[in-house]
Amino acid sequence: MKHIKLFEDFINEALSVDVKDIHFETDPKKQEELKIAYGKSTGERSNIDAIEAANYALKRFRKEIKFGDGTYIGIFIPGSYDAMSSSLGNGPHTKEIKAKKWNQKEYDKWIKDMSSNGGSDNAFDMAQNAKHDSGLIDWVKKNNKGENPLLRIQWDIEANS
Repeated sequence: MKHIKLFEDFINEALSVDVKDIHFETDPKKQEELKIAYGKSTGERSNIDAIEAANYALKRFRKEIKFGDGTYIGIFIPGSYDAMSSSLGNGPHTKEIKAKKWNQKEYDKWIKDMSSNGGSDNAFDMAQNAKHDSGLIDWVKKNNKGENPLLRIQWDIEANS
């Protein structure tokens, strides 16, 4: 049996893509062009009415994704608090975090930092922090074959007390 979409669902799906493009636009002139195009696709005839229709849709969209309080209709600012706290985050403006190049010197420094100020007393909890440092667990795994990397890190923290 085929899945049949309602016409309204199809239209809303098609329009939400345009609203998403408007939402992530960082250039004010390009955003205005997108708003006019969106408004014209909804049946508005004048540019002013088209922009008003797009602004309304943008407010609804931003409220739905919890971007601020849903009233801002300006350009998207990557890295802003509203962007980071929304369900879509920075979207296409997300920058990939480079994996750190680990070596013995960097590892020893990290172990020393984790074991300081009573960290060696809580070595298990401190070893869990390795999950947040990109590439560390892979480096430990590569240099200590056959051992559990988190357990190895825990032992190194305990030994550094």
